[in-house]
Amino acid sequence: MKYSVYKSLFALVITTLVVSCNVKKYIPEKERLYSGTEIEMLPFEGVSKKDRKALQGELAGLARPKPNSQIFGFPYRVWLYYVIGEPKKDSSFRASLRRKLGQEPVFANSRSVVTNANIWKAFLQNEGYFHSEVAGKLEEKGYKAKGIYQVRVHRRYTLDSVRFVTDTALVGKDFKLTQEKTLLKPPVPYR
Repeated sequence: MKYSVYKSLFALVITTLVVSCNVKKYIPEKERLYSGTEIEMLPFEGVSKKDRKALQGELAGLARPKPNSQIFGFPYRVWLYYVIGEPKKDSSFRASLRRKLGQEPVFANSRSVVTNANIWKAFLQNEGYFHSEVAGKLEEKGYKAKGIYQVRVHRRYTLDSVRFVTDTALVGKDFKLTQEKTLLKPPVPYR
């Protein structure tokens, strides 16, 4: 009998916690919490799966904003931010607790999707993946939204040959001497 009472009490406590841990009720009506990015690397001839995977990781690292911390998809630090509440003074215990345990919500907006796409295109261009394409959209689901991107990476350009054209001036001679120490050695990727 004692076992069933403890089991019922435990179930009641868990149910109460789950019901009270609803972040959605704190989120403003037209806002969505940003839950991160999803990147689909579309295949293209001449780009290996390994290179696409490496680029996917680099692009994910460049993505902004960074989403709130989550455990099993639940933004627990945002929930704590709202539950602790607005402090009356910046130096109060409540303010300190909110800063340490809570996390201000990061809201999604379509402007960040466009910004990420432009930054990623520039990054790919700088790495020698010319003519690569990036398309993104914001996908809303419940009180959350995430950036969904499709990236088509074209073949990477490499240096075919390097020539140092010099003249007879002293600077030209010094330039010629540094030719052996250059980092531009074919077939190095364009960067």
